[in-house]
Amino acid sequence: MLELTFISAVTQVKHNPEDRTGKGQTGRPRKTFLREDRLLLSNRKLNSSQILKQWTLTSNVSVCSRTVRGRLLEIGLRGFKARPKPLLTGFQRKRQLTWAREHSLWTIKDWEKVIFIDESQFCISGNQSSVYVRRRTHEEFSPQCLKHTVKYLTKVMVGGCMSSHGVGRLHIVSGTVKDMDYNETLQNKLLPTARGLFGNQSWIFQDDNAPCHRSKVLQNWLKDHTVNIMNCYPTAFGVVRRILNHVQVMWTTPEQVPPSPNYLNRPTRGCLSYR
Repeated sequence: MLELTFISAVTQVKHNPEDRTGKGQTGRPRKTFLREDRLLLSNRKLNSSQILKQWTLTSNVSVCSRTVRGRLLEIGLRGFKARPKPLLTGFQRKRQLTWAREHSLWTIKDWEKVIFIDESQFCISGNQSSVYVRRRTHEEFSPQCLKHTVKYLTKVMVGGCMSSHGVGRLHIVSGTVKDMDYNETLQNKLLPTARGLFGNQSWIFQDDNAPCHRSKVLQNWLKDHTVNIMNCYPTAFGVVRRILNHVQVMWTTPEQVPPSPNYLNRPTRGCLSYR
């Protein structure tokens, strides 16, 4: 009889939702109000303990850090690692916007003529990022659960290029890149690659706006070889690379491939094993 009464009551509430309106909520009232919750959005870099301290000083709110974390989740604020981005001045942002507007009307065919070049440094002494392992409590120093490190990292600077017609071969950069070294690289690597990718078609050259790419020697070389240059405004180093970040995406492919086993004695061969 009790079962039938309970089922009847549940069915009645389900079919008559207006019966549930007007009834107050149970439980203790919230200790924070809209004013305190607004503080969560004032500074995104504060942790829960710092926010709790700020609440205590400004509103005399007595809660625990767990309550703060709950409020953060309520408004959809989860913890993430901040993305790095170059600090730009107002002048650089204005020039950046001008550049974007100038190229906003480019068609797909216009972009297909562009060849992008970039350099990137690879650490071939193994994975230096955080490594997560599955282990038991007592296996902290077990060989299969360790991340092996070396004192001096083996790094190689590699240059490459890409376009809609394909990618060029990797070029190992030795030492510091100066303007004459860069000219030699363009002469011996870029021009043959561009002829192989575009044939007799016209193409446009786009670099990453590094300081050595803006030298007068390089500008004269580009004019002498009648190379069409994509307008690249002066700004912080690497900004153009991040605007056209498909070049950065291309570098993620070799970074995800494990290095050659002989990288310690033959760094160049280890880097070339990425191809």
